[in-house]
Amino acid sequence: MIFQGKSNLKRIFLIGFLICLILLSSSTLNQSYKFEELIKAQISEVKTPKFLPPLPDSPFSINSLSGFQTYSSKGDGSLNNPFIIENYAINASGYPPLIGISIFWTTHYFEIRNCIISGGWCGISFQEIAPNTAKIYNNKIISNGYGIRILDSPNQKIESNFISDCHYHGISCYTGGSNMIIYNNTIEFCDSNGIAVEKSNNSYIMENKISNSDVGIHVKNVSLVEIEENILTNCTNAGIFLSYLYNCTINSNVLNKNDRGLCLWYCKECLVFGNNCSLNVEKGIESNYNEYLDFANNRLDGDGFVLSDDNFTRLFTLTINNTNNYVNGKLVKLFKNIDSLTITSNYGQIFFMNCSIININNILIDQTSQAITMFNCSDIIIDSVDILDCVNGIRIYDSIGISLKNCFFERNENGFATSQSILIDITDNLFIENYMGLVHYKSNGCLIKTNKFQSNTMYAIVLVESKFTTIYHNDFIDNGDGTYSQALDSSGYANYWYNITLQEGNYWSDWLGVGNYEISSNGYVVDEYPLSVPFVPELNQNLSLVLIIGFISLLSLVFIACRRR
Repeated sequence: MIFQGKSNLKRIFLIGFLICLILLSSSTLNQSYKFEELIKAQISEVKTPKFLPPLPDSPFSINSLSGFQTYSSKGDGSLNNPFIIENYAINASGYPPLIGISIFWTTHYFEIRNCIISGGWCGISFQEIAPNTAKIYNNKIISNGYGIRILDSPNQKIESNFISDCHYHGISCYTGGSNMIIYNNTIEFCDSNGIAVEKSNNSYIMENKISNSDVGIHVKNVSLVEIEENILTNCTNAGIFLSYLYNCTINSNVLNKNDRGLCLWYCKECLVFGNNCSLNVEKGIESNYNEYLDFANNRLDGDGFVLSDDNFTRLFTLTINNTNNYVNGKLVKLFKNIDSLTITSNYGQIFFMNCSIININNILIDQTSQAITMFNCSDIIIDSVDILDCVNGIRIYDSIGISLKNCFFERNENGFATSQSILIDITDNLFIENYMGLVHYKSNGCLIKTNKFQSNTMYAIVLVESKFTTIYHNDFIDNGDGTYSQALDSSGYANYWYNITLQEGNYWSDWLGVGNYEISSNGYVVDEYPLSVPFVPELNQNLSLVLIIGFISLLSLVFIACRRR
């Protein structure tokens, strides 16, 4: 019986073992099937290059007729019957990495299409090929240093390619690559530029979709280039960056959620129109050191224009059409050479150049790159203006005689900033939850009093190389993280953080209650007479209101008591 029981146990164990083998085999087959399906999916949609299956073909170069005859599937190299190079799946990896397809010093007509190239220093490279002989389209170029690189090869077409995960540029055209057509390509995840064009004139960059790269389109040192109807999103530096362009057109592009949308540096006589910018972090359209640019029919939402130049003669040549540029659905206004003007209407942004005797009253500007900007202005009154959720609230350059009063700055990067300006009176304003409330750079002879600065992330006030400024009767409440003072003055002993005659300074919420209050500085700057209670009239008015209501209530109770007697 014992032997028979052991025999039964052996049978049971053997059967169980066989069942486990079958299940394990089934699971392995199932996993194998899933793996094959995964590989098929990756081949059909090569947007996940990190998981590309092994590619069977090796890189090759062509610089002669025999090379075309070896690697093309059809054609004879004529205009009407070009060589067709197609359906290659090239692994260009190695040490050093290689070029997937390299063509140079040729005059034959050819097309490269429907190829997959991965892992190389460059996917496709042309150098010194005859004009108008090449067309590159419908290829998938993944995980290379460069996607497509064109050098000294004008009049070529690059169309409808998918390019991803380049260490440098997706498409690059350098010296001599003029009259290029770069059309309808999809480019993403490039560490440098999606499209880079330099010294290649008369080119067209149209209807490309570029995302998640450092710069979407970077064009430099060119003339007569058209950049239109491209879509740029999530670029960490800029959607489109243009420098040293002459007589170019930038129109109808969509720039969304980039750090900066459209940037122009040192460009001349260009037309910027019909572009749509939205939710770019710093700036929608940025103009630096440009001359004779015309901005028209642009729509910006959640960002805006930023104009910058230390040469006002050059700066004043810029034109922003006052009737058809919009920020957040409101008109953008540029006023030049105006004497005596009152503004009481809400605009998306306002720029002033060489203006005087300007009154800005009771308006709101929000969610833009720079709300109000002034260059070389004088005798300006800004009263009861609210600036909310902007990168820069109000910026003043090289101006004299500015009065800022009863204004409200909240959740801006910088609330109010001046540069090389004098005689600025800042009184009775609120600066709440900005990154920095008020910044003076090389601005002298200013008065800052009876303002409230609360919960600004960095400093409430920053003075840099600014002298003869008096700051008193302000309330500083919970600015910064508590590690440093609530204000910064790098100008040394040139400013007063108190009123000498009254011997009264400012209220600091982190003052210990005895002695001076030390301001962050390069030397020793202090408020010698810090206040023990808030001073700003708003707070005092509220307290007075409470006392008045309490007194009236007490009189009412006394009156009722007397009536009852």
